[in-house]
Amino acid sequence: MNYHDLKKDIFYLRKAFFEYHHGVKYIYNRYYFSHKILSLNRILEKAVNYPDLSIHVLVGKRDSVMMLWSLASFYEVAQMYGQLYIHSDGTLTERARGWIKRLFPSAIIIEPLEFIKHYGNTLRQYPVIEAFRTRFPQYFLLKKLIDPYFISPASCRLVIDSDLMWLARPQALNDCLDNGCKNSFMTANLTPTAFYFQNNEVMDAGLSSYNSGIVLYRKQNFNLSRLTEFLNKVDTSRPQNVHFIEQAGYSYCLDNLTGLPLPAYHVKGPVTAETVVKHYTGPRRPLFYIEGIELLRRRLGIQ
Repeated sequence: MNYHDLKKDIFYLRKAFFEYHHGVKYIYNRYYFSHKILSLNRILEKAVNYPDLSIHVLVGKRDSVMMLWSLASFYEVAQMYGQLYIHSDGTLTERARGWIKRLFPSAIIIEPLEFIKHYGNTLRQYPVIEAFRTRFPQYFLLKKLIDPYFISPASCRLVIDSDLMWLARPQALNDCLDNGCKNSFMTANLTPTAFYFQNNEVMDAGLSSYNSGIVLYRKQNFNLSRLTEFLNKVDTSRPQNVHFIEQAGYSYCLDNLTGLPLPAYHVKGPVTAETVVKHYTGPRRPLFYIEGIELLRRRLGIQ
C-alpha cells in the first residue's frame, strides 16, 4: 500500500467511525465480508438482450472488489444487458482480471495501452483529443470519456461507475433505449461542481450540475467538435480539474442532454422506496460498505 492509499484509508475510517458511527461494520464489510463475492460459484452476468447497447466501467486495483458488487446489483435489477467492457485504469491486477472473468465471463477487459495500440490511428484524426488521451496521464478519467466512444460498435453506450448500488429497475434508462436513445442522460446534481477553463472562466452552472456516475448516450449525440472545443479550453493548471474532467467533458459535448430524475437516481440522501440507484461517491465511500452491501447480500445469497 502506498502513502496515498494509506491516507485515503485513514480518511474513510475516520468518516466511518465519527460521521457515520458504524466503524466496526465498515471494517468488517470492507476488509472481510465484501471479499466473499470472490468465492461465489456462479456467473453473475446475464445474456445480452440489447445488442445495440454496450456497458462500460472504468476501474483499478483499489476498487475492483467494490465494482464486482456494483455490477452484481446492476445485473440483478437492470433487465437491459449489452456487451460489457471493463476499462482498466492501468492498475488492474491479473488476480482482479481473473475475478472479473470468472463472475462476468463475457466481459471484455481493455488495458490503456491496448486501446492506444488498436485505436491510435483513429484518434490521430482528432489531434486535440489524441493529445489529451496520450500526453496527460494525470487525466486518467479521460479513459472513461474517450475510450467507450471509439471502442464500441454498438449504437448506444451506458457508462457507469464502480461505486453504484442498483436497487430497482432503471425504468428511465429502459424507456430511453426502447425509444432509440434519442436523448442523452446523466445523473443530476443538486449543486454544481466547479470546473475551470482558461482565463479564469468557470463552466456554466447548468452544465456543471451533472454527475457522470451514470451516462447513457447514442453515438450520434457524442459531439466530437464540442469535445475538442472543451479540451482546448481546459485550464490544465487547476489540480481540481483532474477529478472532474470526464464529468465536465460529457456534459459539455453530449447533445440532447437531460438529467436522470431525482430522487430515483441520487448521490446524496437516504435510500427510500423511490431509490433506483444510489451513487456512493468518493467522500461517501464508507456507506457503500456500511449500507450498500447490506442491501444486496441477501439477494445474492451471501451470508
